[in-house]
Formats: sequence, structure tokens, C-alpha cells
Amino acid sequence: MNRLFGVIATGIMLSACTADKISVTVSDEIINAGYIGNGAEWDPYDEAESWGCEISDADWEKILRRLDFMRPGFVRCMINSPFTYYNNGKYEKERHSANILRLLGYCQANGIHVMYGEFNPPQWAMKDDLNWVNMSTDYINWLVNEKGFDCIKEFVIFNEPDGNWASTNGDYDLWLKMARTFSWQMARYPGLAEKVKIAAPDAVVGYRNEASAYDCEGWVSRSAADFDDRIGLYDVHAYPGQAKVRSGEFASVLRSIKGKVPDNKKIVLGEAGYKYFSDPADSLLAKEYWKRVEDCPFTLGSDCNMLCGDYFYGLDLPLLAMEVMNNGFSG
Repeated sequence: MNRLFGVIATGIMLSACTADKISVTVSDEIINAGYIGNGAEWDPYDEAESWGCEISDADWEKILRRLDFMRPGFVRCMINSPFTYYNNGKYEKERHSANILRLLGYCQANGIHVMYGEFNPPQWAMKDDLNWVNMSTDYINWLVNEKGFDCIKEFVIFNEPDGNWASTNGDYDLWLKMARTFSWQMARYPGLAEKVKIAAPDAVVGYRNEASAYDCEGWVSRSAADFDDRIGLYDVHAYPGQAKVRSGEFASVLRSIKGKVPDNKKIVLGEAGYKYFSDPADSLLAKEYWKRVEDCPFTLGSDCNMLCGDYFYGLDLPLLAMEVMNNGFSG
């Protein structure tokens, strides 16, 4: 299986003949050297204990069986600090830590590359607060140097800082200031800055916040120009439509973004999936999506995928993964 995955990661070429016919060629040509691997977003169920719904041993066993089958090479793991180390203004690094220790223990034992981070500061008003920086970096040091989880290779400061849903609200200069501050603070812990680099910028492909000076490609370009010496891994998110990926158009988007990354650095899709709302070619899928949202009592809005159980989704996601591999990305 290792040999098979090695060939796939370095030698899959796609050509989109029509929207319904995809040609896949497997060869031994190396097209993406040093591929980090595929994987998943795997967060440590921070809220579960607060909700009174802690993960049972049976559920953990099911999760780990599925991961054994997946054999991920890469995991993005994000925490919400108010449900972990931040307790009403107090720093308690071992608070609600059982889940993240179990998660990282699996990654450590299985040689999985972990990109770890925080969705937002403990309170939005703390987005440029040194107290948050101090707590957050001490927590990283506890995980990496004290607990020994050197599977953590990068740190994500804000989830999707270009978004109007983030505490940064697209303020690149604020993000850069905090990236530098975190980097300096991490360097105060012996060996930490050498083990854990900054992942950047965690921006969203195909999105532009009116309050931001840059779109996703601009965020990548600016962070490379301003901060590359401290960036270990470039990271963006993508939720394209089905038509864009099947047509091959999305491949050109990935290539353009990859072109902004320095030659000696790698880039990953830290989050990836499909959404069907922006392209008229996906209108029938969007209509079915919203119908299922209305019929489901457990979710609402657009931040999910109601079609992920359909057969075609099981074909579309590998297609997206192959485009990632073909065009210089990992993750």
C-alpha cells in the first residue's frame, strides 16, 4: 500500500474531456516531489464536555478504526480555547485536555504531520492581546516540549483571517503583526521555534472580503513577501463547485496560487470540500442542498454539505484530491 500511495501521489494526471468524462492516467513520473499527504480536519471535540456529550470509548474506537483505514499523512487540528485552556480569564493548560492528548497521541504514534491552531482568540477583543499570545504559546510548548507531541509541525494563528466571520475581519496588517508576535514569543521557549513554524495565511480560495485589501491569492503573495522566513507551510482553504472542478478550471486556480509560494516551501489545502452556491452550473445541486437543509433538524445554513452521502460525492472528492496533488499542493 505504501508503494501504491507513493505512485499515486507522484504520478496522477487528469484531463477533463467533458463534465461527465474524466481521464485518469497513472505513471511513475514524479509530478509533486515531497508530497506531505492527504488527510482530514480532526478537531478534539472541544465543546463536547461542556455540552455534556463527552466522546464515549466506543465512539473513540470507531473513530480510530476509520483513521486506521484512511491512513492519513496530514491532519489539521484546531481548538477553541474557551473550551480548553482559557477558563473565564484564567489560564489552565490541562483543562479539558483528554481529547486533544488522545488525538495527538494517535498522530504521534502513526507518524502523521499535524498542523495545529486556534480558530480565534478566547474573546474577539483579545485578537491583538499579548495575554492571549502568552497563554497560547505556553500551551503549544506544553503540547510539544512537555508532552512530547513533535508531530505538531505548524501553528495556525487565526482560522480564515481574511473572512468577515473571523475576529480579524480581513485585516492583513493585524494578522501580520500577530504572526510576528507569536513567532517572537514561541522563540522564547527552548527549541520550540525550531520544531513548530507558522502556517500561513489560512485564507479562502475564491473569496474576497470587502474589508480586506487582498483576495486569497493576495494574502499568499503578501505573506510570502513579508513573513516567509518564519513560515513553515503555506495554507489555504477551498470549497469549489462541482462544475469548476470537473471542467478542469479549478486546476488553473490552484496553479496560480502555487505560483505565489516560494520554491523552497510547500502549500496545503487545510480545508477542502464542495459548495454549490456560486456557479449557475451547480444550480440543481444547490436546489437539492437547500431542500435537504430544510428537512434536517440538526443543521441550517451553508456551513455544511448535505450531499456528502451521495454516490457522486464519493467520486468528486477524490477528483479534487487528485487536482491538489497534480498542481503542487498537499493536504
